[in-house]
Amino acid sequence: MTKARLDGLYLLLLGSAVFLLFGVALENSAPAPLADFRGLYYPARCLVQHCDPYLESDVLRIYTAESSFEPLDTAKVRQIVTRAVYPPTAFSFTILFGMLPWGPAHILWIALTIASLIFSSFLVWSLGADDSPVLFGGLLGFLLANSEVVVIGGNAAGIDISLCAVAVWCFFRERFVFAGILCLALSLAIKPQEAGFVWLFFVLAGGMYRKRALQTLVATIAIGLPGVLWIWHVSPHWMQELIATSLHFPRTAGPTTPVLLQQVRTGSVWSSASRPSPASSPTTLASIIRPAI
Repeated sequence: MTKARLDGLYLLLLGSAVFLLFGVALENSAPAPLADFRGLYYPARCLVQHCDPYLESDVLRIYTAESSFEPLDTAKVRQIVTRAVYPPTAFSFTILFGMLPWGPAHILWIALTIASLIFSSFLVWSLGADDSPVLFGGLLGFLLANSEVVVIGGNAAGIDISLCAVAVWCFFRERFVFAGILCLALSLAIKPQEAGFVWLFFVLAGGMYRKRALQTLVATIAIGLPGVLWIWHVSPHWMQELIATSLHFPRTAGPTTPVLLQQVRTGSVWSSASRPSPASSPTTLASIIRPAI
């Protein structure tokens, strides 16, 4: 390995270490931890119990009964948690977490987010390491070092973008193609507004890439259809409810990174008087890892 490749690798490792340490530490101390993941988890829990995940009152009932966060939430955070904004196809993935209790589910989500982002970053670095290893390593390391908010909020973008990156590597390298198709299909099912542009690139590229894109489309339908049919059975009016929720959030604070960052910086979600004690707060990944550090 050349010195340039080693330097690029060191930069990427440094960014990964900063991302891991700050993400875990800040997730434990954030005033509204995993608000976006809660907005995925509790609608999925609602669906498991045969309730309407797009009906705020149904999700709120589950959230109030099961969550220790609920008494401490502001109205803003409660809206983020109880108003589902993901398409029905996403439930084919999130239902796996909704079947688990909160403790194992949120730890698994954090671990998957961190591992997938770091792993996909190394794959992307390998694509550019032959030409500019230091530049790619520096950029990816900088990106990771500033991505701790994905862990703090538990936004699905971390996993979704990672799946896209893995698929791109598989298609470009022509290795593990089936895994690449599954990754891109799952990414499309979770957040089509993000993965759709990657899929469109492969369609427009033509040749073998277009073939991979069409195979991915078939896989996306196979993955997402069970979730759509289940939602349609439980909630025949899900489309109107989702549209109403989507129109509401642009006018008020929705599940966005800037809102979460503001809450983290100012501590506006919990006052010092209402901040829970360590004994009463839910178990977090950081509380498990910290004693071992």
